[in-house]
Amino acid sequence: MTDIISFPPKLSKLSHTKLALLSSEEFANLRESIKRRNKIHLHKKKIHSVDRKLILKKYPNKRMEHIPLLRSQMARLYDKSKASEILDFFNPQREKEWKKGYKRKKLQNRIIIQHFSFIDYPNETLDLFYKFAEYEPKILEAFADFTDDRIYDIAPYLLWGIVKKEMYHYIRGGKISNRISNVIKGLDLERFMDMKLPNADDRNVIALPPIEKPRRSLVENQNVTTLEVSATRLVEKINEWLIRLDPPMMLSDEGCMNVTSFTIEILENAQRHSVKGEEGNWYMTSFMEYREGKYFCSLSFINTGMPICESILSTTNNSVKQELDAYIKMHKNVSQKILATVYALQDGSTRENYKDSRGGIGMLRMVKFINEIGDTFISEEKPQIAIISGNVYVKFSDKYGNAVKLNDKRNYQWFNLKQDKKIAPDKKYAYLLQKAFPGTIITTRFMLDAESLQKKVKNNDNN
Repeated sequence: MTDIISFPPKLSKLSHTKLALLSSEEFANLRESIKRRNKIHLHKKKIHSVDRKLILKKYPNKRMEHIPLLRSQMARLYDKSKASEILDFFNPQREKEWKKGYKRKKLQNRIIIQHFSFIDYPNETLDLFYKFAEYEPKILEAFADFTDDRIYDIAPYLLWGIVKKEMYHYIRGGKISNRISNVIKGLDLERFMDMKLPNADDRNVIALPPIEKPRRSLVENQNVTTLEVSATRLVEKINEWLIRLDPPMMLSDEGCMNVTSFTIEILENAQRHSVKGEEGNWYMTSFMEYREGKYFCSLSFINTGMPICESILSTTNNSVKQELDAYIKMHKNVSQKILATVYALQDGSTRENYKDSRGGIGMLRMVKFINEIGDTFISEEKPQIAIISGNVYVKFSDKYGNAVKLNDKRNYQWFNLKQDKKIAPDKKYAYLLQKAFPGTIITTRFMLDAESLQKKVKNNDNN
């Protein structure tokens, strides 16, 4: 393809087949060469028109995220809103309020993205996404500044990437710290989030780039190959993190089995229980960042569809239905949504029984694993696990940070000090949010503490 780049032919001589063979860099060079040639002969508007036709010839079906578009091109592509389950939920008037590009206005104030963490600031972070959806139908251009000093939770960044693919690209730039941009680059999220980070340095980041599965028709005889492959990739990535410690460590066979088990069940729940009559979608990502002698980690899952409370309330499992109804009757002053969500997290609580189901053990197995691997003597870095499902928020932290095994050998966390389901869950750790998310977000933050893990390994060897 060297001759094409060195001597750019006319647009009519370039077929889609030839352009499809060009790499991103070669195509960018070709565009620039054609622009330079056309500047001698054509008017500015005509140059832009040829460039747009060239892009659409290489990518006839949709716009690729790494190809910057001119405003005129974007206006044509976004004459109407793109269907978006999340954005349409955040802004029900989105289609009605939609303005074409030439009728849009610039946003004078910069959007400040601060406390961007569902773990620490669920209401504020969710409200930011509602604000993005509010601006999207009518704003031509805006700038957004990420003001946090580091990534405290990868879930909102993953969600940003999900909605950006369907959003009018009105956010044209902004400020971002080096530490955040390094992690985004390490995760290969800059393309997913439609960002340019030329100066990012990801040498201290080991990440699992976003894995996603779209919604599709329900498969009755479920093939879990995709789930198992995704779980295996996460196991491999966690081992990459542990090898970096001093001394190097790895997951035991039991640790590998635990990660595989809870990952498959969380993803399987997203597929089986989030959408009636269809197989639901899901996204997963994680990273480890080495900074100032510490290893900071985050693991997140997102799916859209029915929240956990709606799913468990529609259970076809008679024993689960009886237990859930009894639990709700015990606490008439607590929201049914909160109670149903808390109940669904306990071991053995699954909406339906089907062949080879792993239902009812994944969530608390993950909680136990995160507490095990994230054990540390540094109090401010203790593991944190948060769940947003619909408008219910549940947080595993502090005195309710881990699962507890009771007399029946099952794991529970009823969010009260006595671990008694007859006592209502603590309002600080299970409550209703001001707004809702159309699905479920499960996100974690923890630190790998080599000293703590080494002591744990030695204790296990002695027992």
